[in-house]
Amino acid sequence: MNDPTQAYSHDAALQFPSLASLRAGHAGLLQRHREQGATAEILSQIRDFIRSGREAGAILDSDEERAIGQSLLDYWLAILYRAGEEPPDATLAAFDPSLAPELPDSPCPYVGLDAFQPEDAAFFFGRRRLLDQLLAHLGQNRLLAVVGPSGSGKSSLVRAGLLPALQAGALPGSAGWRYLPVITPGSDPLASLARAVRPAGVLPEEWVTQHAPRFRRDPHRLTQLLAATGPAPAVLVLDQFEELFTLCTDDLARRAIADNLLYAAQPPASGHVVVLTMRSDFEGQVVRLPELHERFQDAAARVTPLSAGELREAILKPAELVGLKFEPAVVDALVHDLLGEPAGLPLLQFTLLKLWEQRDRNRITWKAYQRVGGGRLALARSADSFYNSLIPEEQATARRILLRLVRPGEGLEATSNRVRRAALYAQGEAHDRIERVLDKLIAARLVHLTEGDAPADTQVEVSHEALIRNWPRLLEWLEAERAVIRQRLRLTVAAEEWAKRERDPSVLWRGALLEEAERHEDLNSLEQEFVQASREAIGQAECAREEARQRELRQARALAQEQQARAEEQAAAARRLRQRAFALALALVAALAAVVAALGGWQQARTNERLAATRAIEAYVARSTAEAEARVRGTAEAQAQQARATSDVEARSRTTAEANALSALRDLQGAMDKQATALAAQLGMLASPTATPTRLPPPITPPIVTRPPVSSPLVPTRPTPVGAATATGTATPRASATASPTRTGTPAVVIVTPNHAATAAALQQQLDSVKATQTAVAQQLEGYAQQRELTALVPDIAVALRTRPAVDAAGVEIVQAPDRLRVLNVNDDLWVKAVSPRGKTGWVHGDSLVFEGDPLLLPERLRYRVISNRGDLPFVYGKVVSLGGARGDYLLRDPRDEGSGFLWVPVGAAVIVLDEDAGSRSYGSGRWYRVFLVSPEGKNEVWEGWLPKEVIGPR
Repeated sequence: MNDPTQAYSHDAALQFPSLASLRAGHAGLLQRHREQGATAEILSQIRDFIRSGREAGAILDSDEERAIGQSLLDYWLAILYRAGEEPPDATLAAFDPSLAPELPDSPCPYVGLDAFQPEDAAFFFGRRRLLDQLLAHLGQNRLLAVVGPSGSGKSSLVRAGLLPALQAGALPGSAGWRYLPVITPGSDPLASLARAVRPAGVLPEEWVTQHAPRFRRDPHRLTQLLAATGPAPAVLVLDQFEELFTLCTDDLARRAIADNLLYAAQPPASGHVVVLTMRSDFEGQVVRLPELHERFQDAAARVTPLSAGELREAILKPAELVGLKFEPAVVDALVHDLLGEPAGLPLLQFTLLKLWEQRDRNRITWKAYQRVGGGRLALARSADSFYNSLIPEEQATARRILLRLVRPGEGLEATSNRVRRAALYAQGEAHDRIERVLDKLIAARLVHLTEGDAPADTQVEVSHEALIRNWPRLLEWLEAERAVIRQRLRLTVAAEEWAKRERDPSVLWRGALLEEAERHEDLNSLEQEFVQASREAIGQAECAREEARQRELRQARALAQEQQARAEEQAAAARRLRQRAFALALALVAALAAVVAALGGWQQARTNERLAATRAIEAYVARSTAEAEARVRGTAEAQAQQARATSDVEARSRTTAEANALSALRDLQGAMDKQATALAAQLGMLASPTATPTRLPPPITPPIVTRPPVSSPLVPTRPTPVGAATATGTATPRASATASPTRTGTPAVVIVTPNHAATAAALQQQLDSVKATQTAVAQQLEGYAQQRELTALVPDIAVALRTRPAVDAAGVEIVQAPDRLRVLNVNDDLWVKAVSPRGKTGWVHGDSLVFEGDPLLLPERLRYRVISNRGDLPFVYGKVVSLGGARGDYLLRDPRDEGSGFLWVPVGAAVIVLDEDAGSRSYGSGRWYRVFLVSPEGKNEVWEGWLPKEVIGPR
């Protein structure tokens, strides 16, 4: 943008609207006078200047400004005297507020929540000292990292201060450098880098597809591309560099872009300049890029809060350029509001923008300052005013859009979340309403729109993170929806990862994650496709399993029939063989008898021969009989194997039935607990001196499930209602009551008489009956759990067995790894009743344990903690090992977001690994395992998170 004072250069037909414009007119006239001398034309211009300058006195209110203005007029008055001209009246006109000029809306000297851009450089003030430091740094080091808190003005300093200064030749030769477009890393930093170096006339998609993968393979690729476009050094600015850790989940991409930038900024690589801006609270993440970390400290320049003088300069200097004036108290109040505030720059600019909008002609008054709310409240009041101006349906849409643009962090911290515009169109919500509300948010400068190379790449984000931290209404929404937002972001990241991997089915969701995703009502088209594909994959897997089961059954039946037919054929053949052998034996015996009769004389001589022949025949018959019997035994064994296969199928069916019955028992246990609590509370009320008659609750009479033998599923028996006949033939007495009429299916309500003793007796009988039912259910659960041998494993930390299922209950015994506990029962609150190896019984919460055994014996919310014994992992217990000489790794909350690391796990730390189905995922470049581990810091804590497969070794 050109110097804004040029819009107010001297013209005889116009009045000077400000002291700055009067000075600009004086400077221009002075230059012409020096060049042309006291010509008639110049003397005429001097008279015009004096007349217009005199009129400007009506808008100069301060004594200092009037003194300066009068001195300018007196200078030209003296010039006219020396030229022998009769001068006009040069006395400034009296100040008249009604004559102050109406300032046009453009140019506006303040940017609100937006960052200053290079075209706003004329209005950028207050950072001269820091700007000189940055220029001095670049004179010695071509890598510069501008680091400061969010809202400290890092982006404005680089865009509107550093870049214009370099382009103006602040460093030797910098006016001839090449200045690439400023980029932000985003979720795909290599694609952003490729777009920055794209030559003119090349299609963006084609260029990115071709060159982004090459950055991964070659750390010199960026330098090569820059060298191909010219010999002059290039200046590359990466704004919001922390997005490399908050939005990008690809560790290889992080390392690739860091390597390319570092090589480009080294002096042998033509001395290119690389400038990074980064939030100071993410500075610790740089350690994950060792090569960059080595140079980062030398490259870092810290952005400090503005001093009082710099704040005044940032307020008054832009105002002078357009003729805007402040009542003195306003400037003092703004400086007082924001002095020392690390993130005060966006609040200051937003407040000044609102004051500009409420200016009175060319003045900012104290009343306007009070209406806006000052530096601390202007943003919140403006945002509330905007929200309250919307109709209810638009308010709901605005709330949803703003929450989508926020990414919750650790604790109460939150950051901006840049999303594509198309992702804001929720399923079932009118698109025209979304467009209307989004346009209003942009017009109110609460939301910023960034155009992409294609319409589909247009992105939306909050104008500044100051809005997130300083608007109480948004903070309340964020606090109420923090868990939902994290889940929603997890779904968005998973869907984008699925699309990036060309819809790889291995990254689809199943189980609880998919059920959670289906509850969201504002899915965009990609997320809908992801959820639908996940559901279809589950259906296909179930169909495949069912088809395999049916195929196995058919094959088993066919095999059994074939083996049975073969066994019958072999049995018939054996019978025929035995008959033939017997007939042959008879024939031989008869022949021998005839020979003996005919050859009586030979009898003695041939005795041995006859005996030998007889024994040979008997041996042959015996062998034939044994072979036939062996074939019969083989057939029988095949039939037994088929019977075992059929029995396994039936056992699986019984297991499913047992699980359903077990769930019913747990539901019954919960119902009994609630009724026991209610009855005990009513007994307590009757014991009070102020007790009043009450209504007895209808007794719960659910079925009591008997404990079956191990070989049969749980089968519910007939219900035993409270008050029914007992085994001795007597009935349980009830309270004296009158039953009110009820409809079919509605439990009767008993009206208790004022006789408290009778009421207490009736309540006590119901309580005793409920406790009996509780005991029966607990015995069945414990007996069944003992039969099925479900085992709880204690992680590497001590946990306490407690007397009852409550955190504040007394301890029975301390157990720790490698203890295994025999599980007796699991209630609805996931407390586990178990027996320690020392024989003591107590309760411990399921979140503190992992399990071995049949997962169907556990409530659904604990089944993912069952460790598989199928051998699908090389080990169950493991330890963290070194990867490339590293001293450990970060435990991540989400393997798709390496910015979610929350605990440093050193080499040698012991971990427990979950099974393949529930505890591993393929993300990024490899596989991740879900693990439990003891706090490496020695605290009495068990941590749960994700580690890459490469760093887990056998213990």
